[in-house]
Amino acid sequence: MGVDLDNLSLYEGLQMNEVQTFAEHMIAHQVLKDESVLPALSQLQLFLGAAVLTKSSLGATVRKRLLAAMVMMYHGLCMHDFITEGKTSHEKRRQLTILGGDFLSSLFYRLLVEAGLLDMVKSFSKAIVNINEAKMSVHEVQLNGTYNEGDYLKDLSTIHGALLRALCDAYAPFERIRTFIDLAISANIYDRELERSNHAGEKTLANVLLSQLATEDELTFLVMQPRSEVGDKRLSSLHSKYGTMKRVLFGFREVMSQLENVAIDLIGRDGWAILERFFQHANTGTEHAPSMEGG
Repeated sequence: MGVDLDNLSLYEGLQMNEVQTFAEHMIAHQVLKDESVLPALSQLQLFLGAAVLTKSSLGATVRKRLLAAMVMMYHGLCMHDFITEGKTSHEKRRQLTILGGDFLSSLFYRLLVEAGLLDMVKSFSKAIVNINEAKMSVHEVQLNGTYNEGDYLKDLSTIHGALLRALCDAYAPFERIRTFIDLAISANIYDRELERSNHAGEKTLANVLLSQLATEDELTFLVMQPRSEVGDKRLSSLHSKYGTMKRVLFGFREVMSQLENVAIDLIGRDGWAILERFFQHANTGTEHAPSMEGG
């Protein structure tokens, strides 16, 4: 969900739209733009990164480069997730997606070096190793009942939060800030999973939960599902039977409640009002939540 950053100056000396505009200008390679392979930069990652750096002694220019570098690496790693095998006619786009990810990664190193933040190259590099290991874990495991909800959420938390945690360790090694970041990332994961609730043939939280509860025949059906963003009626009925969608929604609500308390304490009610808008399902009642029941 997009948030208007034009007048967001929650953190001293750093307008959020400045960071976004700066980063967008850095990645604006014409060939990549023409093929529409460039990502929309994560405003949530920028917001959380700025929150971590609130009390740091870094100047605004250095902070801007540090946040831009972090979000570029985040997207550089994410871009490789969208590379799929397919028609030969799509080969150019696949190659440009690979190059786009590498391009963003190279800008990450350039920005950190220019800002004199060589120590952060080392810190972020450790996080990148952890991210890649988590990605391999998600990719390699099968929905056969051995990969559980905790495993899945832990892997996704690493993928989406490791860079922010590295930033925390360097500039805000405080428990309440770490808790704030962990809860915000967890809320973002649940929010994404609610959006992907009908996806078939891939790992989603709903499907991982289903794999833990399904009978042998149902599990075989789940594993054999072709990849699709719209599951068939039998898959929907299985999710309805085991209440997996309700469990995902309950998890989201629980995390959001915890996040609200921590966020208000840390960034105030105005800050929480801004943060809440990043989550698409934050103000969606149960009756309006994505449904998988009845096909």
